[in-house]
Amino acid sequence: MYIVFKSAWDFLLDVDKLDKRNFKLSSYKAIEATDDEGRVHICYEATVCLNKRAISEFLIKIEDYINSNTINGNPQNQTLIANIEEVRAATLASFWQEPELPFPDDEESVWWEVWLNRDAVDNIENPLQQFSRLLENADVQIGKRHLTFAEHFIFLMKGTKEQLAASLLYTDRLAELRKPKETADFFTYLDLNEQADWINDLVDRVDHHGNESIISVCLLDTGVNRVNPLLVNLIPERNLDAVEPSWTKADNNTPGHGTPMAGLALYGDLSDILGTNERIHIYHHLESVKLIDRSHPHDPELYGAVTQEAIARGVIINPEHKRIVCMAVTSDEFVHRGRPSSWSSAIDQSVFGTPANPNDGTLFFVSSGNLLIEERINYPLANYDCSIEDPAQAFNAVTVGSYTLKDELPGSFASAELVAKRGGMAPCNTTSLEWDNDWCRKPDIVLEGGNHALMDGSLIDPESLQLLSTGKGGGLLIRF
Repeated sequence: MYIVFKSAWDFLLDVDKLDKRNFKLSSYKAIEATDDEGRVHICYEATVCLNKRAISEFLIKIEDYINSNTINGNPQNQTLIANIEEVRAATLASFWQEPELPFPDDEESVWWEVWLNRDAVDNIENPLQQFSRLLENADVQIGKRHLTFAEHFIFLMKGTKEQLAASLLYTDRLAELRKPKETADFFTYLDLNEQADWINDLVDRVDHHGNESIISVCLLDTGVNRVNPLLVNLIPERNLDAVEPSWTKADNNTPGHGTPMAGLALYGDLSDILGTNERIHIYHHLESVKLIDRSHPHDPELYGAVTQEAIARGVIINPEHKRIVCMAVTSDEFVHRGRPSSWSSAIDQSVFGTPANPNDGTLFFVSSGNLLIEERINYPLANYDCSIEDPAQAFNAVTVGSYTLKDELPGSFASAELVAKRGGMAPCNTTSLEWDNDWCRKPDIVLEGGNHALMDGSLIDPESLQLLSTGKGGGLLIRF
């Protein structure tokens, strides 16, 4: 049977002793808990498979802990028993590895991503051979393909919680349960006609509540191409502008930057919603003020003035709206160590307004800047040493860093190792650890920034570890 051992707050479990002989550790995770005074604590849960011998062995260890001491006067088995706060029978939810997502409802028949521990005696061609009868008797539907990794087999299975519990909890192989996800590579490998089918399905599921909203997201970037079907109905032509009247308002950056930024600002990561049947509700408007044209670079001394001009043009587009300004443009030319620059000061001024006329209608979000890709192999030390870029030190701006939940590797990368663990700092992230102590610490929030992997000593960039968004062309999806 599966047993969950839970530690006392802020104490570790002796995991090594829960993964030997008749004990088999299936999963181990940290859980945050808050006490009555609002302080955050960490407790740990280990889900362990115990055979018949292990159950009696564990009971004997408890008896010895209560009644017997070592020659040093400590209770026997103290490191194993002392930090255990709770012991309970494991349920299917004990294996759920998606803390950001709700566990499926009781009667809901859904697809599950099932991680099974490998064993030396397994039939590689048919890993489910030993307990296929259990799954059949429980009417669990099994996907046609599976992934094979060094320590796990990964299958897609469809059924209710009750069906999976009646089968998988009677094996000793269950390691993790996750929600299946389509990753960016699934869509980018499709031809344009196949992509168009997925895009058109999503377009039919979008409800834009623009008439009910006075909130605009204003992108200061390389412009936006409206020809993409996912954008054309949501961004009217009048919502596009440029800081230089002679420029085109379209995204002429290679391979496109403002256009995929627009997709993320409207939909989030398209990988998360293309494969669902849910309706998508969008409650904000999107504006684009072209700030960057690679063929017409600005004088660095004018970055602040140009940014203020772009913010003002956004206000002119929809003057009655409150506005969230998003800028993913930064520079590493100024070594500021947290000190204000003319660019960051210009942003602070625009967002604050004046004492007589405070700006209560604008939030400004700015990227913290990216670590050079060739440096990411030295994660995380290179991230600690690389400063957040100008103008993201602005006091009044919300500086956006990056973490990652991307941890899906295709079978062709089975020997690869993730650079960042799920929930950790993204390999592209920059930090303020090297800033002078006189200045504030950044970033203020973190969002999904993608991941990398290491394979044969080299950094690799599988599309499954990246976000998916709208491309410059009509009907085109790109990793971003």
